[in-house]
Amino acid sequence: MAQHNSTNNQQTSERGLTRRGFLTGALGVGVGAAGFGMLAGCSSAVSSDSAADGTGAETSDAPQAEGGLGAASQTVEADVVVVGAGAAGMMAALEAGKAGAKVVVISNSPNAVATNGSMVSGTCAVETKYVEEMGETITTGELFNYMAEFIHGMPNLRLLRSCVDLMPSNIEIFEDMGIAMMAGADRYDIGIVDVHLFGTENKGQVMQDYITDKYDVEFVYETEAQEPIMENGVFAGVKAKQGDTVIDYKGKSTVLACGGFLFDEEQMDQSFGNQIAKLSSPYQTGYGIRIAKAAGAYRESIDTMGLSDIVGGNIKNEDWFNPACMPALYGGLLVNPQGNRFMNEYNLAMASMSYGGEPLLRVPEYFAIFDEAGFKANTEEGGYYGYMGNPECWMSGLLLYSNPIEGFDELVSNAESDGWAWTFDSVADAAKELNLTNLEQTITDYNGFCETGNDTEFFKRAEMLKALDTDGPIHVFQYNAAAFNTAGGCRTDEFCRALKEDFSVVDGLYIAGVENGSLYGRPYYVVGGTMSGLSYSSGRLAGMQAAEYAGK
Repeated sequence: MAQHNSTNNQQTSERGLTRRGFLTGALGVGVGAAGFGMLAGCSSAVSSDSAADGTGAETSDAPQAEGGLGAASQTVEADVVVVGAGAAGMMAALEAGKAGAKVVVISNSPNAVATNGSMVSGTCAVETKYVEEMGETITTGELFNYMAEFIHGMPNLRLLRSCVDLMPSNIEIFEDMGIAMMAGADRYDIGIVDVHLFGTENKGQVMQDYITDKYDVEFVYETEAQEPIMENGVFAGVKAKQGDTVIDYKGKSTVLACGGFLFDEEQMDQSFGNQIAKLSSPYQTGYGIRIAKAAGAYRESIDTMGLSDIVGGNIKNEDWFNPACMPALYGGLLVNPQGNRFMNEYNLAMASMSYGGEPLLRVPEYFAIFDEAGFKANTEEGGYYGYMGNPECWMSGLLLYSNPIEGFDELVSNAESDGWAWTFDSVADAAKELNLTNLEQTITDYNGFCETGNDTEFFKRAEMLKALDTDGPIHVFQYNAAAFNTAGGCRTDEFCRALKEDFSVVDGLYIAGVENGSLYGRPYYVVGGTMSGLSYSSGRLAGMQAAEYAGK
């Protein structure tokens, strides 16, 4: 297997705890209950000194950003260059390699398991044996129509249709790779069972091993593409940094599958204008979008995020999936910095990645309010879900919050030390100390809704209304919106070819995964697993098309 860098064979993520690991570990439930959701025996890509063979940066007419990388000291050539080794990048490499192309994959991550694509717990598909055994009969066409209507037709619908149609065969590919699969549950209670859970740890490495064993594909890590290489108006590859070394990766075609811009503060501010707790690998730097723009691709205006559907977040908290952040999604009383309710909390509890989480982006931070009984429920049998009376309408509560949280008191103590959790003797004290001006009136009004079973402000379901006891201590948690990734980027056509503002093609450039600006809309599709499902599918589509463009 051809690889570069000493860190390539690491088998665990740099941050240690994956989303799936949290589901199976910290929550104390099995993955089935959770319901979510390169070349052996062949030569590596040709490398040569640019000064010796006359290739490299001097052949590039790419726009150079101020402080650009300058001339490369090395050139690596392939039929297809894939940038990114996550969900889309892996599948692009697979399909291009299958078509007979020599492929080089470069990634800024340290290894194959440090990407979101490796960490994701499940993916969307219908028409598979797993969901059919559960009685699911929806077709890919019906799923496409449901998604298109939900998102009000925002994406390129021919592209979306093609990607949805590929979803069943994605599952077959995972099986061929030796990755265990199982069906999840209809967690969002939308009437569709579609999520397929991954049962194999470190699946990114499993995918890479499968691809490199079968095809002429090489993976190179700790290498970040930063600039396009343009030759006679054609996208001819990317200029990248590996440590202090500048390398030109040149291909007859290139697939950008870099994973979004969650850690690009400039783009995050432009798109969302809010502080987001990042529950993700730190390799989503936004370079894929910047490279495409520099090559002339048009930046679409619709961006979204995969908001966390497991825990809330706080920018003061550095721990991924801290169970003390779970109360953010319980569906109890939430208030803004003025102490006012600002949403139907049940929607957040049921569809936090989609329309339920969108209101969190309209406040700088929000506060979850609990009385003593609700607070202690986190440590008791049945968890907070049991405390609420096991409401059948709250599927996420059953799957995620029906067990006591191990070490909850210590977690809260740490949160108090970090300044995002508090215990007060009274509501008045909480309102005064946290400057939640209207909190007392808000709780009075909310308790009235609970007593009548009729929320006349935001119309939360009666099963999710529970009055707060204001005679005892009041517990307050502060949260920020939390996300796994972004989705949005430059425009493509139905074949994942990058398009300019006038809809002409940027020859040689394909965009796949969450930075494809024509595949996603806002809010995130309410169908579980579609962020990853569309990434896998668009990666395959882009890989097929890139290989064909390269003459394979």
